[in-house]
Amino acid sequence: MEPRYTMALMSARQPSALVIDRDADSRRRASALLRDAGFAVTGRARRRDGLAALARCGFDLAVIAGEPRDALAAARRVHDRRAATRFLVLAPTGTPPVPEDHEHIRVVPRPLDEWRFGAAMRELMAPASAEIAGREAAELGLIEAQLACLFNRHAAAERSGSTTVARDICHQIGDAVAARQYLLQSHGAS
Repeated sequence: MEPRYTMALMSARQPSALVIDRDADSRRRASALLRDAGFAVTGRARRRDGLAALARCGFDLAVIAGEPRDALAAARRVHDRRAATRFLVLAPTGTPPVPEDHEHIRVVPRPLDEWRFGAAMRELMAPASAEIAGREAAELGLIEAQLACLFNRHAAAERSGSTTVARDICHQIGDAVAARQYLLQSHGAS
């Protein structure tokens, strides 16, 4: 699991998310990832119930699983009424990407990969005002790439039972997260 550093990119209030997925295990997994990122999460098994809740309440993020065409159509309909809501569509591997004019929707392939899910979620939830110019943007990109690599190395070390290596990588992840946090905070202060 990723540490709770995603909130630095989001607003001061706790963001909310709705997960609509028939598969209870997948719904729990997506909900856990979102909670770890700092979201208040609500889950629904039935799409109709989930879309009704989404229309009633102002969620910051909606995760919709299922047939890509239906999920994308639902995301577009809801976005027409709730323009601030962002959407992650969980679709089978090989589903084509969303057209560029739908910057509020990202497709994440199933089975759910927590790194892709997290990257898509962060990309969607990063506020437009958080643009960092020049060198800082390059540094932030390098840190993000380093974190992705470290998370993959950590998972591999844990799978192989290398606890010493896994512990060392955890420290490296902490250092990279601190550097990222410092970069984001120093930009916000200037």
